[in-house]
Amino acid sequence: MLPEKRRELVLPTHSSEKKLCVAFFDADNTLRETHSKKRSPHGRHDVLIYRHATDKLRAMSEAGWLLAIVSNQAGISLGYISEAEVEDAMQETLSQFAACGAIFGYYDFAEKYDENRKPGTEMAWRLERKLHQVKRKIDWQQSIMVGDAAWKKGNDLRPDGAPGDDHSDSDRLFAENIALKHPGFAFFHPRDFFGRQIS
Repeated sequence: MLPEKRRELVLPTHSSEKKLCVAFFDADNTLRETHSKKRSPHGRHDVLIYRHATDKLRAMSEAGWLLAIVSNQAGISLGYISEAEVEDAMQETLSQFAACGAIFGYYDFAEKYDENRKPGTEMAWRLERKLHQVKRKIDWQQSIMVGDAAWKKGNDLRPDGAPGDDHSDSDRLFAENIALKHPGFAFFHPRDFFGRQIS
């Protein structure tokens, strides 16, 4: 069973624990790319998931992790893409991963430049509130964020001292902002988490 719409929560079937480990993932260039080569897929027919990610995601699903997508989609408010196209693309992303055994139980996106947009943390706190409503808690010390917006080109240095080469640092800062409240919450770049460089 998958979420049928944004912000609908489906709990992992393999977990009965009150505390859940949550893996937050960015969408574009972390879990998927586009057939059209646009930054974000315009509708379901433009979605191409990263097949190299499926084995690890499936293993996490089977281990009882709650897999959640949190994506910046300001193109909606800027008129570059419609909310319906983003919603359809998210549904297709979930469906393609589910066909490989990787089950995402939640997704959200920030369509405006407000507190929801990463590196703001409202998308994380919203999921926390939803879990609280069903008497579940997030095990923040064991939970993670994975995203390609990590070390911004011309601005940041990677942990190995190399110059940053990412388009943004919003995913890493999202994780660091969560860690201010929940020490131990970890961040990973997809090239490290999935073990493959994404061009």
